[in-house]
Amino acid sequence: MRSLVLVALSLCASLLLASCAVLEGVGDAHPRGQVPLGGACDCPSPEAWSGCSDGFLSRNVSVCENGSCALREEFRPCPYDELTYPEGVPPGMAGAVDPASFLPDGLLAADSPLVTPVAVGASVDSRTAAYVQGIIDAAGDDGSILLLLRQYTSPVYFASPDSPRQRVMLSCGPAWQLGVQALEGVPLPEGAAPSEDDPGGPDPVGCGEASVKDNHMVILDLDAGCEYDFWQMRKVDGSWVASWGNALPLGGSGIYPTGLSTRGSGIAFSSGLIWPAELARGRIAHALVFSYPFTRSSGPVPPATESDGESKADFALPEGAHVQLDPALDLDTLNLTPAERTIARALQEYGMYLVDNAGEYGVSLYAVDPKSFEGDPYDGMFPAEDYPALSRIPLASFRVLALPEQDASWRRNVRLQGNRCTRFA
Repeated sequence: MRSLVLVALSLCASLLLASCAVLEGVGDAHPRGQVPLGGACDCPSPEAWSGCSDGFLSRNVSVCENGSCALREEFRPCPYDELTYPEGVPPGMAGAVDPASFLPDGLLAADSPLVTPVAVGASVDSRTAAYVQGIIDAAGDDGSILLLLRQYTSPVYFASPDSPRQRVMLSCGPAWQLGVQALEGVPLPEGAAPSEDDPGGPDPVGCGEASVKDNHMVILDLDAGCEYDFWQMRKVDGSWVASWGNALPLGGSGIYPTGLSTRGSGIAFSSGLIWPAELARGRIAHALVFSYPFTRSSGPVPPATESDGESKADFALPEGAHVQLDPALDLDTLNLTPAERTIARALQEYGMYLVDNAGEYGVSLYAVDPKSFEGDPYDGMFPAEDYPALSRIPLASFRVLALPEQDASWRRNVRLQGNRCTRFA
């Protein structure tokens, strides 16, 4: 599902990662400012590192582009004792949490696109019929949208002030030449474990090699107001290792502004997840997110900030595409279960954003993996399956909202961006 290896390859100038000139020079290993981009120049030496803005030192460098010098900015993590972050926790989010009854209503800012209802009379893309037919074809013979429930989604764990702060090694940091190799001070609750994808299949080695497992894990530290996202999380010789991980403050957009998320699109993993308490309440107050096999190449559209799309098919959708269930559809005619009706209503009111490449799993929504709860909070809502089908929600009734222009230069904006929740090393 999450093809971060492909993202890395698309970010880098060669399959061997010999040149990562598209990254904004994060770290010391291979900064953008030291990569010749064409021609021969005699550019000034880099400036000294200065400041400690948002957790990173920065400096300007001159790089050779097409025979002349161009100014670029590069970054590296601040020494931990120099970090100064503003205080702030989303109102009402701190304190003890009962995961089974948790509602995510306060996790995002009110102006986040992920909690903004679709406007009445929103423009529909002129090619919506072709796009929707692609969605129908991708669903296969079953013709249903799936719910990723027990594989290829993520459990969500709640940290407390007593949770041990641990180092998580990041195998892809060196492999992608980001100048970082670990995320420090991660509050990992006792018993936390990633999603168990493809049971019996080969486990990840290094930076995602030799495995199709995503093994996502999300930690919410509500007291500190932080979300920690991990891709291919595992323990190696008793220590935590992830192929990649990142963190961002809660109460914001729910989007990594300069990419390097644990999804293909830059959308934080908790954003758009379906929670069991929302289904029990009968109301989801945010957009959903979905994965799809035909994610278009040539870049994302807002609100996505990165892309692992590779498809050149006419009906392929760019990551960040906003798809809505026809608000005129009468849900009373569909014989929906209560859980399906709650999901369908959210799809009408808020829609769903394309956030990742689906691989072989068709068109899929995401729910919180029940392994992060005691017992099965979905019992009686869905069959006890890894990917229950939402067969009563008609794919033919979806429509693609007007697509913004794709950001073909998105790679230039991808870089590590520190914040009060990150402590890279």
